[in-house]
Amino acid sequence: MATAMRFAGSNLYIPSATLPATKAITGITKASPAVFTSTSHGLSNGDIVFIDNVVGMTEVNGVFGVVTASAPNTFQLTVGLGLMNSTNYTTYASGGTAQPYTMLQMCEAKSVNFTGGTVDQIETTGICDANKTYEPGLSDSGSFTVSSNKLAQGAVQIALRTHKVNGTKIPVRVAFPNAATNGNVLIPCFVQSDNWQGAVGQAWAGDFGFKQTVLETYFV
Repeated sequence: MATAMRFAGSNLYIPSATLPATKAITGITKASPAVFTSTSHGLSNGDIVFIDNVVGMTEVNGVFGVVTASAPNTFQLTVGLGLMNSTNYTTYASGGTAQPYTMLQMCEAKSVNFTGGTVDQIETTGICDANKTYEPGLSDSGSFTVSSNKLAQGAVQIALRTHKVNGTKIPVRVAFPNAATNGNVLIPCFVQSDNWQGAVGQAWAGDFGFKQTVLETYFV
């Protein structure tokens, strides 16, 4: 019997424009999974963080991840399709920060429309080929639009306008209904557009466009 997830009961979270203090990283193992050391970091499983300023293991810089296996002084990260594997990364030398976010629920959202990225088509036809041949190239990460009621002074929409003006990359989180079973998705992106409209007999409405920057992360 076919099953489906209802849109009702889902939740959409946008990071506040005011960021909490960063957590200092003092070590990262070359392992699967990678273990981050950060004394008394106070992070909880499910928190979203941005890693930056690491010396040595620079592959982790610019990564958005979901905190996993949190302990008082260590944590792991779920990134992309699973736990971060740093086995083939360069060796950690020093420094680094984990930027946590205060996530705001966007209750005024009415619809979410994701458009998956496309893979470039590279023609590889050779002199001996009877027909054209192709290989896949680089993939575009895609984009999405959130349509909502217009709340000009709402905390979420103020934050989105701020992120757009500042040109910052942000994590957007979608929690599906019964997230403990159906899970969540973390989408690294930036705010690309802010449109709004109204008409007699209707409520003011708005659309925010987002450009995804890298592969999304699914987690429970």
